[in-house]
Amino acid sequence: MKVIDKLKALRDYKPPGEPKTMWDRVIASTPVVMTVIATILAGLSSSEMSTAQYHRAMAAQFQSKAGDQWAFYQAKRLRESGNQNSVDLLETLTGPARLDAQTFASQIQDLQHRLDHFNSTLNGLVASNSPNTAPLRELLEQTDKQTSRLAPQWSEALADPQVALAVKYLGGDELPVIDEQPREVPAITTVLEAIDAGKNETETVDQVRQVKRADLDDAEVAATANATAFDTATEPIVAAIDRLGLLVSSEAAMLRRLQRDTVNQLASDSAEEPEVMQLLRDVGALRQAGDDLMDSFSAARLRFDARRYHQESAYNFAVARLYEVEVRRSSGLSDRNRDRSKNFFYGMLVAQAAVTIATFSLALQEQSLLWALASAAGALAIGLGIYVYLFT
Repeated sequence: MKVIDKLKALRDYKPPGEPKTMWDRVIASTPVVMTVIATILAGLSSSEMSTAQYHRAMAAQFQSKAGDQWAFYQAKRLRESGNQNSVDLLETLTGPARLDAQTFASQIQDLQHRLDHFNSTLNGLVASNSPNTAPLRELLEQTDKQTSRLAPQWSEALADPQVALAVKYLGGDELPVIDEQPREVPAITTVLEAIDAGKNETETVDQVRQVKRADLDDAEVAATANATAFDTATEPIVAAIDRLGLLVSSEAAMLRRLQRDTVNQLASDSAEEPEVMQLLRDVGALRQAGDDLMDSFSAARLRFDARRYHQESAYNFAVARLYEVEVRRSSGLSDRNRDRSKNFFYGMLVAQAAVTIATFSLALQEQSLLWALASAAGALAIGLGIYVYLFT
C-alpha cells in the first residue's frame, strides 16, 4: 500500500512554478462560480417573494375598493326599493294624480289665483266691520304675509330653465342621458362571465392572465367616468327638485294652517252666514288642492329617485365587478411570483450543493484543513435545510 501511495503522489506531483492546466483552473474556480450563481438565485428568490407580497397587498386594496362599490350598490338598491314601496303605499292611501309636466306651472298659478280670491273674500268680510268678523283681521294679515313671501319664490323658480327640466323628469319616466364610454374588452368579459358562473380563483387563473394591464385600467377609468358623468348630470336636477319640494311643502303647510285658523276664527254664530259658508268651502278646497299637489309631487319625486338610484347602482355594479377582476389578477400574479420564488430558491440550494461538492473536491485534492472545514460547513447547512423542510 505504501508503494501505491508513493506512486500516486509522484503522479500528482507538479514542480513548483509549473503552469496549471485548464482542468485545474476549472476545479479551482467552480466553487466561486457556483457561489455567485447561488447568490444571484437567492436574490431573485427574494425579489420574487417581495413582488408576490406586493401583489397580495394590492389584491387586498382592490378587494377593499370592490367592497366600497358593492356597499354603494346595495345602499342605492335599498333606496330604490324603499322609494318604490313608498310610492306604492302613497298611491294606495291617497291615489295621487301623476304630476303633469306640461301643466305644472299653470297648476301653481291657478292655486295662486284661488288663494288671491280667498284673500279678497276674506278682506271683504273684514271691511264690513261686522263685530263677528273682527277676529279675521289677524288671519288676513298672516295670509297676506305668507302669500307675499311665497309668490315671488314661485315666480322665480318657474322661470328657471333648470326647474323646468326637473319638472319634465318628474312628470315622465326618463333620466338624463350621458355619453357613456365603452368598456367592453373580450378578455375582461370572459373573466366576468366566469365569475358569474361561480368559478373560483384557481379556475379563472388562465382567463385572468389574458387580461392586459392597460385594458383593465382603461375599463376602470371608463366605468368610473360613466358613474361620475351621471352624478354630474343629475346633480343640478336633484337640486332643482329639492328647491321645488321646499316650495310645495311650504305651500301645503301654509294652506293647512290657513284652513285651521279660518275654522277656528269662524267658529261662532256667524258660521251660518252665506259669506262665511262660502269662505269655509273655499279654504277647504284650497287645503285639498295643496294636499293633492303635495301628494302628486311626492310620488313623482319618489319615482324619479327610484329610477336615479337604479341607474347609479348599475354604474357602481360595473365598477365593483372590474375591481373583482383586479383582485383575481393580483392574486394570480402573487401566486405566480411565489412559485417563481420557490423555484429560484430550489435552484439556489442546488448551486449551494455544487459549491459544497466542489469544495470537497478541492479539499481532497489540496489536502487542506480550511477547505475541509468549508466543505463540512456546506454539508451541515444542506443537511439542516433538508431537516427544516421535511420535519418542521
